[in-house]
Amino acid sequence: MERKIGEKSYFNENWIKADKPISEYPIGTKFKSISGGYWIKTERGYKWCTGATFPRVGGDYIGLVCLPDNND
Repeated sequence: MERKIGEKSYFNENWIKADKPISEYPIGTKFKSISGGYWIKTERGYKWCTGATFPRVGGDYIGLVCLPDNND
């Protein structure tokens, strides 16, 4: 089943289309990868969903974000 932008996932996450630069999003924001994973913005960089932290999101970022307040 294909998901639409703005539709909640099985984990109750609301992924929306990014409307500003990555650096302007708050800590805790998730950035979606084409592979299904995501990065979480932290004080030290962008943590990949499986553990490692990088200085920026990867090139497979698809322009969808999940804001911290949308994870309820």
